[in-house]
Amino acid sequence: MNWHSQRLTVSRANLKLILVIALFWCAALFTISDNFNKMLTDLEVEWSITSSMLKNISCEALFNGDEAAATDAKRLTFNDSVMVDAILNSSDRSGYVGNLRCRTIQRLFGFFPTLSDEERDFPFAYAMLVNKDVAQVLMLLSAIFQPQNQFCIAVDGKSDKKFWHVISELATCYPNIQVFKEVQEISQASNTYGEKNNVNTKWGQCRY
Repeated sequence: MNWHSQRLTVSRANLKLILVIALFWCAALFTISDNFNKMLTDLEVEWSITSSMLKNISCEALFNGDEAAATDAKRLTFNDSVMVDAILNSSDRSGYVGNLRCRTIQRLFGFFPTLSDEERDFPFAYAMLVNKDVAQVLMLLSAIFQPQNQFCIAVDGKSDKKFWHVISELATCYPNIQVFKEVQEISQASNTYGEKNNVNTKWGQCRY
């Protein structure tokens, strides 16, 4: 092999190395950009919810003992419509929805993983009849949720569409949550069994 051939071989090797490094950096930059975009989206959701709930109340004024701010804070009433809208309107800057609703639910309410081997070996099954108060339902779920547990949720047929959409989204986000697709009307302080014989679950037939 002459000097010219050796130089050509080295040049090709260098070119391949440069291409590999360039592809690596492109992938790294794409990942960083994607993660940064997700972080911004999460922060925007949290800020939107916080600012909507607090309205014009200054947290700094409250910590400084401002009596007027404290009086205004006492008049605050909880309205879960802000959380409902944040979940249903979840999308990134390009308008992509995908699993962003699931990320918003997880971010706001924190559905935790299994904590111990004992809990993993002894799962529970829960049946819930719900008709309103999205935040209350999700807070309850987040308190008892673990991936080994199973959840059957029946939604009242009289519930509004936004409530239904958020609750049905849970079945998309978490494989151990099943939501009744054929909803029935639920009466307070009564027994409602729903279409239990038509519900396919991973743990077999429901028992009451």
